[in-house]
Amino acid sequence: MLASWVLLWVQSGFTLETFRTMAFMAMIGLTGAWPALRLSQASRQGGAAQWARSCSVLLTDWLCLNILLQTVLWPLQAAADWTVSQTLWLSLTLASTSLLIGLLIAWARGSHHAMARSGAMLACVGVVVLEPALMRFAGRVGSMRISPVQSVWTLTRPGMGALGSHGGNPAAGGTALDAAAALSPAHVYNQAIHAQAITQTLSIGLAALTGWIVLLLLIAAEGRASDRAAKPRDKSADAKPPAPTGP
Repeated sequence: MLASWVLLWVQSGFTLETFRTMAFMAMIGLTGAWPALRLSQASRQGGAAQWARSCSVLLTDWLCLNILLQTVLWPLQAAADWTVSQTLWLSLTLASTSLLIGLLIAWARGSHHAMARSGAMLACVGVVVLEPALMRFAGRVGSMRISPVQSVWTLTRPGMGALGSHGGNPAAGGTALDAAAALSPAHVYNQAIHAQAITQTLSIGLAALTGWIVLLLLIAAEGRASDRAAKPRDKSADAKPPAPTGP
């Protein structure tokens, strides 16, 4: 990710498109590349214990990927002149969405059927693209409730500090961000739209967290049921055959 950031900077410089491209690349990696990798691997074969270990691996993946993401977003924060709250909520948006994606992967890896993994991959893609596609098809304009696309777009708008001290005139010494903001004020960071992004982030994060809790409780219940079913078999195996009786 850092290498791609440097490559984009070399090609186009510090522009609004560069910053947004990096944020959307991160989103695609978390919602597309990561589930594609994990869902292409074999499903569990060892019951609830193996399923629990698979969930542990996925949560470790999620944590490491989001920590790595911070090494990209916070340098961008300085370059794009985002506010601290913008960068923080952008990080939380990607974290909450990827936590939901991880939940879908975990459910699928608990199944022995390949169709479950295929369905989970479609669901991961649908989390991102289905809502925007339906809104485009219906011609409706409004806030998205599930897809992170709108929130990422909103939270990567340049902060007010990026307008410079020349009134958005790049010929007078402003930046490319000045020009974009001067041409369309909608490109400039807006606190009200930011609040909508926060609401969506909190909703998705809460739903993902609730789903993980339910999943882990089900795995624990399955493990206890397996243990209880195994005990009678163990007792019958340990039972000695009756001693033969004489004639």
